[in-house]
Amino acid sequence: MNQKNADLLLSLLGFVFVCSFLAFVIARSGILENISGQLAREVQERDEEPQAVSAITPGPPPALPVVPEGGRPASAEAGAWLKGADYPGEALRNDWQGTVSVVWRIDTNGAVGDCYVVESSGHRVLDEASCRLVKDRARYKPARDANGRAVASLDRRRIVWRLPE
Repeated sequence: MNQKNADLLLSLLGFVFVCSFLAFVIARSGILENISGQLAREVQERDEEPQAVSAITPGPPPALPVVPEGGRPASAEAGAWLKGADYPGEALRNDWQGTVSVVWRIDTNGAVGDCYVVESSGHRVLDEASCRLVKDRARYKPARDANGRAVASLDRRRIVWRLPE
């Protein structure tokens, strides 16, 4: 072995020794655990989806005064609220279908407020989609009492989610 090769080998061994020593010091100091723990927390925070606000109002629907005959709020055809593209992706992927019974509150301006699931489809994603679509798309003329004043009211529907064929 010539002198040039021997110097190169000696430099390489010195480098390996220094790297091994640094790895030992780092392992003993706990720096890697701190770094990997922090990295794991950052990845978890990044990957967590923000919690969506539920469209479903918890609890039973309120008891509102009986709306007089002819006082039922006028709305667009309920079937127009739902379109095939509204089927939740998660439900499609899992072949989920079902019927959701929902009741919602209509305020004195005709806007839909709280939405209650009275009978679940058995799949939260379908229940959520039902209330979300009603809140987003249902439009009403407010119900009126015997004196013609706008009053809050309730409406209800059974929404059937069927997988496309």
